[in-house]
Parts: sequence; structure tokens; C-alpha cells
Amino acid sequence: MRQDPRLLGKWSTDISDPTTREKYGRASMEFRQDGMLVYTAHGKDRDQVILLDYEADGSVLTTNQPSAPREERTHYELPSRDYLVLSFGGIRSCFTRV
Repeated sequence: MRQDPRLLGKWSTDISDPTTREKYGRASMEFRQDGMLVYTAHGKDRDQVILLDYEADGSVLTTNQPSAPREERTHYELPSRDYLVLSFGGIRSCFTRV
């Protein structure tokens, strides 16, 4: 299991970024040391939680949802310690460390 220790911890969507706000709304991700990624879409009435396995290698984040196996690859960059940019399917989304 490959990891990037800079990803560890909780991140929240940067709602000041228009693309991120429009595409994802309020969401958070928690990268755990055991290779689990907890993605939460924060809804008006309730949250939706998705549990994923992840690996980070170079600038590529690979995720897989064990309940519906299918690997997804997302390019990522950390322009600063507290700012994460993901690029998937031509869409760029931004997250800040919580």
C-alpha cells in the first residue's frame, strides 16, 4: 500500500472555488493511515458516507470502493500543506485541510 503522508487527515471542499462548489457542494474526505478514505457528501437533511480504499503514488490517487469494485485514478497536487487540488475527468476540485 503506497501512501503520501501529506494527504493524511480530514479535508473539506473549498466552497470559495466556484467549480468545486457547483460540482460537489459541501463534502469532506478523511484519508486514514490504514489506507481507508471516508468520503462524506453533506446533505441538507442527511449525509451520505462512502468508504473507499486508496493508494497514492507520485501524483496519482487510486481509489476503489470494496462494495462495488472499480478502480478510479485521480491526479492530485498539494500546492501548500493545507490545500489539495484533485483533477478527475477534466474537472478540477479544491479542498482545504480541516
